[in-house]
Amino acid sequence: MALVPGIWLDVGPRPGQVITAATVTACRDGVCRTEQASLAPQDTGWTGFAAFDDLRVGPYEVTVVLPGGTPTTQNTAARLEFPGGPECGGGVPRAEIQL
Repeated sequence: MALVPGIWLDVGPRPGQVITAATVTACRDGVCRTEQASLAPQDTGWTGFAAFDDLRVGPYEVTVVLPGGTPTTQNTAARLEFPGGPECGGGVPRAEIQL
């Protein structure tokens, strides 16, 4: 199994809206990068993932813009996730934002 470094999005219900994408900007130590995330419908809203190949463990300020929406900024921290469990190694930095 392999994981990709990046930021998971968990977008709550937005009655009357269909959301298929988001713009995600992650900033750390004054350096910012922007990536796109595709969103998929779930029972309680939408989920998506923005790949950031240079994401490192630690704090980030993340701004998410949904189509037709205003930017939402939150602080989060990337943590190591292990696809086969910590004992197998191969940890990959990942973070999550809930909107």
